[in-house]
Amino acid sequence: MFHFSDTWQLIINTGTTIVTLLMVFLIQNTQNRDAKAVHLKLGEIIRALKKARNELVDLEELADEELGRLEVSSDVYARKRRITELICVTSSLKCLNVTANSSLVRFPSDTGS
Repeated sequence: MFHFSDTWQLIINTGTTIVTLLMVFLIQNTQNRDAKAVHLKLGEIIRALKKARNELVDLEELADEELGRLEVSSDVYARKRRITELICVTSSLKCLNVTANSSLVRFPSDTGS
């Protein structure tokens, strides 16, 4: 169409490839810096809250297996929390202080495994 020589097409293609790669690295660097800032802010919030578990501050340093175990325990806690709220909402009596650790709310994972 434009009748450029093969050499010029090669130079233009190489130049655009290099510019594209540089832009990818620039974007990745910006995202990494952003993620680091978010992690620092969340770490500060976790340390500031008295009820927060401080071992969650350095989660990104854990192995995949450890992260998986934390995810499972978090899911179990969330399930217990939802059931507790359901019991409190649907009960015609006063909530009776049912908590997530109550003996009324049991899961197979609670039996010492």
